[in-house]
Amino acid sequence: MTAVERATTDTVVYVNKAAKDDVIGNTLGFGNKLYNAKNSKQIGRDEGFCYRTNPGKFWECTWTNVLPNGRITVQGVFPDNLSDSRLAITGGTGDYANARGFMILHSRNKAGSAFDFEFHIM
Repeated sequence: MTAVERATTDTVVYVNKAAKDDVIGNTLGFGNKLYNAKNSKQIGRDEGFCYRTNPGKFWECTWTNVLPNGRITVQGVFPDNLSDSRLAITGGTGDYANARGFMILHSRNKAGSAFDFEFHIM
């Protein structure tokens, strides 16, 4: 199953608000709409956060994908260079109550404003 996230709400909270430095501990929060694989119809939303763990390189993220028949929670690395990343599926509810596996996070553009979430549920 694939969903498309349109990253429209991403907000960074800086540890040092005045300097807005890229440092460990900054937080990225988001709650974006999810669309079908064709990116034509909204099918849900996501809700999550990332902590800056390696400035200029990586965020460590956890979020929940709210879908019509349940929720899927994922955790893993989000790279600054927007290369593909594999996140662990850590659980779910509803039709995904016993979900395990992984999700491939793939940037659809260089701006990082849309992503494919490719779920591999086992």
